[in-house]
Order: sequence, then structure tokens, then C-alpha cells
Amino acid sequence: MSIRGRRDVSIDFLRFVALTCIVIAHINPSPLIFQLRNFDVPLMVFLSGVSFRISGGNNDGYWQYALKRFKRLILPVWVFLAIYYSIVWIKDGEMLPLTTMVSYYTLITPWFVWIIRVFFVIALIAPLVSGTLINFNKWAFLFWSAALLVVFEAFCMSGYSQFRFSEYVLMNIPYLIVFALGVKIKEFKAKEVVGISAICLSVFLGLLINYKCGGGKILPTQLFKYPPRIYYLSYSIFCSLILWIVKDNLTCFIGKISARISSCIAFIGSHTIWIYLWHIVALLFCGGIESAFLRFAIVYAIAISITVGQVQLIGMMTDNMVNTTLKKNIRMIFLG
Repeated sequence: MSIRGRRDVSIDFLRFVALTCIVIAHINPSPLIFQLRNFDVPLMVFLSGVSFRISGGNNDGYWQYALKRFKRLILPVWVFLAIYYSIVWIKDGEMLPLTTMVSYYTLITPWFVWIIRVFFVIALIAPLVSGTLINFNKWAFLFWSAALLVVFEAFCMSGYSQFRFSEYVLMNIPYLIVFALGVKIKEFKAKEVVGISAICLSVFLGLLINYKCGGGKILPTQLFKYPPRIYYLSYSIFCSLILWIVKDNLTCFIGKISARISSCIAFIGSHTIWIYLWHIVALLFCGGIESAFLRFAIVYAIAISITVGQVQLIGMMTDNMVNTTLKKNIRMIFLG
């Protein structure tokens, strides 16, 4: 996400929004709050596409790029899981079942780390299609993306979509389209982005009314998340694009209010993976707190505090390290 060493703070702001919404989801908020924030994962995937395009994508050869993604995404999870298993063992007096631990390490699980699997799969595919995608006409891209989502929707409604590991295989297809939208988004003018978001909102409202008339109640988009279907994606992309449109103004506004708040948001946005991982540990000890708001505040504060300490510790350990390769790898794993 860097351009000549400089980060785009507005992208960090959107990452902060997405991560905050993910944490909110895990503290059992009210149904309304849960629905309103249910665009977080697609927003993260969308921003991955944006960052991929800004950074130039794969500049080191495919396998070198894949190795870097492995170090940035998979190794942090493996390190974290070793710590997490130890904490669970100390807390509960027993280890998790071996099958559970294996599923977590392989990411073949609906547990918290499933999102890392999605990011890693997309990261492996992105360089293979980036050249074609970048050269593809933006309107043709939108047309074929919409067509693919319609076909995917029909497939999910058929009996053919039910096969072993179908959830893990099918999950990647819609998110690849969202990632691709992130790659292409800067090719669209602001008015065009507004138009795309309006179409997404219209699709979402049309499906909402359809489900309401058919079943007598409004269905939450969460029911259409695994794998992501049009009802879920239309809402998520609408919210993501609205945030994309206003991101610069919001970032500037927050910077004028408080430089400290702006710096805090930038820190969170640039260390999302470790804050996300540490919030899983915080949830272990905050389940008994009745207030959802207090539970959210404590979980988020613990995760951020541990990450701040981690960043400072890794900084002290590596600042004077002579071995530059080891220094780079340690920072890549523990700082993101």
C-alpha cells in the first residue's frame, strides 16, 4: 500500500472502519447494529484490490510474491495460534482437540481465521490475472462481473452447489470479483462510482422487498454470506463505495479535529492483521460482560494495546539487527 514509502492514510482509515466493524460483529451486538456493519469483510477485500493496484502488484516474480504473501498472512496466524493454544490450555486446563487445532492451522474452518484463507487465496490468484484485468475495459468488467454473479447465484440455488468443501471453494469466487473491483476502482470517475453504488443499493432494496413479500419478514444479509451472494454483496459493495467516495473528506476532517485521533486510526489501519488476531484472545476473557458497548471497548482496547507493545518490542529487537534478511522477515511477520 505504499507509494515510494508513503502510505495513503485514507486507505488506512477505511481499513480501520472495516476492522472496527469486524470486532463489533464478534461482541454480539443488536440485530440492527449487526446488519448495519455487515459490509466489513467485502470492504477489506476491496481495499486489498486497491492496495494491489497502488503497489504495482507483483514486481518480484510470482513465487517471490507468493512467499511474501505467505509470510505476511499465514506465518502471523501460525505464530498467533501457538500462543492462543497455550492461553486456552492455561485458562481451561486442557488443550483443544487435535482435529480442531489442525483445522485452524490449515484455515479449513469457519472459525475466526477463515478470512485469512480468503485473503491468501486471492493473493495467489491476483498476479495471474492482474495484467488482463488492468487492460480490461472498465464497463466490460462491470458487465461480466455482474453476469458472473448472476450465474453464481443460480448455481448456489441449485443442488450442484452442495459438495464437500463447497463453502471453502465457492467462497473465493465472489470475493475475487470484489477484489477486482478494488483493482479497477480508480479508473472510474466519482460520478460513475456514485452511479454504481446507486445500482447496488437498488438491487439490495429490490431483493429485500422480494424476500419480505415472499417470507413475511426482512432477511438479514448474513444469511447470504456463506458463500457471498448478491443480496449480501449488493449491500456490502454499496456501503464500501459510499465510504470510498467520502474517504478523503472524512480523513481530512478527522485530521483537523485531532492529530492524535488521526494517528491512532492510521496505526490501527496499518496493523489490522495483528489487532484482528489479538482481539480473538481478548474475546476469551470478555464474554461475561453484559454491555455490548463495554465488551466492544474492552476487547478493542486490549487488542490495540497488545499490538502497540508488540510493535515497540519488535522495533527494539530489530533496530540494530545486522542480518538484514532476518530483520526484514521478522518485521514482515510481526508488523505486517
